Amino acid sequence: MHNYISHYTIFNNYAGTVALSKQGFRKDKMLVIHNGIDVDGEMYLRQEALVPVIFTAARFLPQKDYFTALKAIQILKRRGRNFRYVIAGYGPQENEIKSAIKELEIEDCIQMKVAPDNIKELYREADIYLSTSLKEGLSNSIMEAMAAALPVVATSVGDNEHLVENGRTGYLADRKSPVQIADALEKLLDNYQSVLQMGGKGFQRLKDKFSTRLFLNRYKALISDDRQEPK
Repeated sequence: MHNYISHYTIFNNYAGTVALSKQGFRKDKMLVIHNGIDVDGEMYLRQEALVPVIFTAARFLPQKDYFTALKAIQILKRRGRNFRYVIAGYGPQENEIKSAIKELEIEDCIQMKVAPDNIKELYREADIYLSTSLKEGLSNSIMEAMAAALPVVATSVGDNEHLVENGRTGYLADRKSPVQIADALEKLLDNYQSVLQMGGKGFQRLKDKFSTRLFLNRYKALISDDRQEPK
């Protein structure tokens, strides 16, 4: 249908177009319109915390690779950094994650919240957002973190590079690279002004590039577009 019947297929991420083009889907009939998120209102202003909070909100699934995150947390602990890591989610790997926390001897700096009903508050209580996914499309949790003016440390997968400007709104790291992730987190833990500045720039980027208003306008423009059918 994509190649011979449809005028276009709309994707909400570039990672999907890359994957399907390798399967023979016509590139000239692919359009990307990223999802939007409501960022109306003023940016949330946080105060420097005595114990900074690193936060992850994701299901307890293999593709989220919590184990790399936990190894990075262990590295930070061994380096003597002062922080707390809060995990919020649910899923089949819950017990495995709990076991890994115990084996890595990092129980004293981790708080695990299973299926919490106050996710918005948890974003606001945090100082840094962490995502160690092995694969993504367009990450809703990263957008939610940016909406809360959090700097983001994330793996360079899916469309994360379109959300996170490396060195400006956060840091990107290779998959399964706990040392890279720990290094990036440490830069932020050591300089709270960077936390505030990068978080503010991330909020503005979200507002400029990924707002609900832009999402709707792009669809309206597509519907009213008189462009010729691909040949």
